[in-house]
Amino acid sequence: MYETMVKIRLFEEEILRREQKGLAIHSCAGHEGVALGVTAQLRLTDLVVSNHRPWGHFLAKGGTLRESFAEIMGHPDGVCGGIGGEMGISKPEIGFVLSSMIVGAALTIATGVAFSLQQLHPASDDIAVVYFGEGASTNGAFHEALTLAKVSHLPLLFVCENNGLSGNTPASDYLPTPLVVHRAMGYGIRTNVCDGSDVLAVWDAAQTAIDVVRRHRSPFLLECLVQRINRHKVPRMPDVRSPEVKRQARMRDPLLKLRSALIAEHLLTPEEDLVLRHATQRDIDLALEGL
Repeated sequence: MYETMVKIRLFEEEILRREQKGLAIHSCAGHEGVALGVTAQLRLTDLVVSNHRPWGHFLAKGGTLRESFAEIMGHPDGVCGGIGGEMGISKPEIGFVLSSMIVGAALTIATGVAFSLQQLHPASDDIAVVYFGEGASTNGAFHEALTLAKVSHLPLLFVCENNGLSGNTPASDYLPTPLVVHRAMGYGIRTNVCDGSDVLAVWDAAQTAIDVVRRHRSPFLLECLVQRINRHKVPRMPDVRSPEVKRQARMRDPLLKLRSALIAEHLLTPEEDLVLRHATQRDIDLALEGL
């Protein structure tokens, strides 16, 4: 999981370095623990739907660096031939159904995906997973999706990555409840909340959630509390957070947390970590050749 988290982070940093060349990305730095804590437990045949911040989910599900860079750059080698761009990608053969740039749209799309699993493959215990932000929970699609998932007993795991910001707007300005799960409970859906900056905490919470969805064929909402380390959108949106708030976000970096835990348990040395990062950077350089 740590190796893949490093790959996701260095992939994004490479895009940020090329910002002046017109490349854009919705940053997922700080969210990697959620992508790996959940996706590392999924099967190839489990189906994922993502939002406008899809690259961590895509790489965690098995997407390659080459097709990811190429897609953002509009190159034919991209996962969608370069026509999907930064936010609209799909690779069904690895169980990544699609990502949607429209806030909240992923929720109802994923409900349809889960419905198809139920109707077309009733003997299967495969599940659908949808990643969304807390801002999307104020969209009507959220309530439609939860209603249908509950009344139809759909095998759908809702994963909310709550970073407390919609762009630069704090959640207190748009969320009617302190947490998203407070509203999901009203639908009779099982829920849980975890520290999304701790991949092991996400793993534990997701293990229970996935088991419920897989065995009982019923929806579950897992809310992961995270901090977004970088700007919401590069390059188009400035970061208006104070230096102290940004410092606190960096202190909750999921890569630093897992690295410290691995070193403390003698599963990784600083030297091995450096070798891993250099090897990942070489993979990135190879993936970029000819683009």
